[in-house]
Amino acid sequence: MKKDLLPWLVISFLCFHSYQFYAQESNLDSLYNVWIDKTQEVSSRASAYNTYIQKGFLNSFPDSAFVMANELISFGQSVNLKVIQAGGYAIKGTYYKNRGEVDSAIFWYEKSLTINQDLGRKEDIARMLSNIG
Repeated sequence: MKKDLLPWLVISFLCFHSYQFYAQESNLDSLYNVWIDKTQEVSSRASAYNTYIQKGFLNSFPDSAFVMANELISFGQSVNLKVIQAGGYAIKGTYYKNRGEVDSAIFWYEKSLTINQDLGRKEDIARMLSNIG
């Protein structure tokens, strides 16, 4: 009886994880589509791109995430929204943290922290202080 159950458990497990992978990929595609859609609000585009970088690249393709973070920072500068820049700085901080380059990580986290303090964004301040700690 247990031998008959094992193949079904394996198949169920594989199907579930295949679905999760597909759902994640679809979500990433949706985020990217928001980012490139210039008819969307600037803040929505930036938020989608930030999430796209963090969920899709930061841990699996960190060098790509670093390049995209620079693009996010440049975008924030071009539309004169510091909160967008702060998000890019935070991604760069995490990039360096994951590489074990603590001093560089702290530098970028502190840049993000300063902007978030200026804007009074308490949750982001707390997150940056936690990252620095």
